[in-house]
Amino acid sequence: MARLDARREGREGRAGSACCVCATLRGSAQGRAYSIRRRRGFLLQGRGAGDRQRDPTEADRICALLGASWKVFDAAVAKAPAELRKGPRGGGRDRDKIADHVIDAESAYTPKLGLKLKPPGRTDAPGVRAWRKTIIDAIGGSAGGPQAGEKRWPPRYVARRMAWHLLDHAWEIEDRSA
Repeated sequence: MARLDARREGREGRAGSACCVCATLRGSAQGRAYSIRRRRGFLLQGRGAGDRQRDPTEADRICALLGASWKVFDAAVAKAPAELRKGPRGGGRDRDKIADHVIDAESAYTPKLGLKLKPPGRTDAPGVRAWRKTIIDAIGGSAGGPQAGEKRWPPRYVARRMAWHLLDHAWEIEDRSA
């Protein structure tokens, strides 16, 4: 049976604090140590966590979470004005620049899945839908399979990273909307 040692750090119990929980799972089937960090509601798993075998049900769940993150981001972009409130030092990107940045970042993540895709333009709705469907199919299709190829990331990690990036910018857009 695996043993879980947990250690709490940071300022627990305060509203809005960045509570950090570090845990190491010892005695796992592969003999690896897994580290889990939780900051502001996000669950980030460290080395060895994203490459374990997954079943198709988990792949469907991960794909659904990524799809929901895209919906939240699209809704934030649709509701926001083109010009967002500037930061305290007068800087920051506007809505369209953030949307372009998200697509550019996704185009950097797709080769890590073994995909060679040309990113669509932000205003090309059918192209964006096809782009996202290809990403979802690649993540869902690799459930439990070995990760062949050089410089590939585990699909679970790619999905987690994309979802985090989408939600981070969706919240930024919502916060900076006037």
